[in-house]
Order: sequence, then C-alpha cells, then structure tokens
Amino acid sequence: THPAATIPDGTGSGSPSGDVLAATPLAPSALQAQNERLREENERLRRENEHLIVEAALHSALQKQLVEAAVDEKLGQHLQAAQERVIEAAVQAAVHRLQRG
Repeated sequence: THPAATIPDGTGSGSPSGDVLAATPLAPSALQAQNERLREENERLRRENEHLIVEAALHSALQKQLVEAAVDEKLGQHLQAAQERVIEAAVQAAVHRLQRG
C-alpha cells in the first residue's frame, strides 16, 4: 500500500484507506472510529499545510529582501562609477581651460 493511502489508526501501522470501500460492511462503532481518525488526519494535514504556507511566505519575503539588497548594491556601484566619471570629466575640462587660458 502506498504511504499516502494509509490512515493512522493509533498503533503506528495504519490501515489501508481502501477499508472505506471494503466489501464487508463496518459496524457503526467502527465507522465512527474510522471517521474520527479521518477527521484527526484531516486536521493534522490542515495544520501542516498552514505551516508550509507560512514557511513559503517567509521564504518568499526573504528572497525579495535579498534581491532588493543586491539591486541596491549594484545601483550604488553604478552611481559611484558615474560620479567618478563626472568628477574626472570636470577635472579634465578645468585643466583644459587652464591650459588654454
């Protein structure tokens, strides 16, 4: 039986989910017990799903921050290089004017 088709029965062994469709009818008490196990498993899976959604959201937020930091760093580097080129051009223009005049 595939692990996803196993429903925990409290013993750790699980029972095949095919029991729901078994040819032998289950007694009302067995159906109630099985229903309770299914409700508990559903609740466990719901909590796990919520946890995974929160984890994914946190991961996404962290990735966004890392990308923004990398972009800010690159923009800062480009801005600094542009400022250095402007300063160098201004110095060269001033030197050129002094040499001519």
